[in-house]
Amino acid sequence: MASNIPSNRQSCATCQFWTGERKIIQGGRIVEVPLNEYKPCNAGKGSNMGVGHGGSCKSYRRWVNLP
Repeated sequence: MASNIPSNRQSCATCQFWTGERKIIQGGRIVEVPLNEYKPCNAGKGSNMGVGHGGSCKSYRRWVNLP
């Protein structure tokens, strides 16, 4: 199963630093990630982050592959 995250939403799934598997679908409007995916954050968080985290993260940087 997969989760679909809007590409304009600030979350780990749309962040440059998140290391999880993801793909861009629907013309760049959606980022598809495996359901309940927790992967390391390369921004120095020191822990695994879920796809929905990141709403108030000060290290957030939009994923360069997003339009």
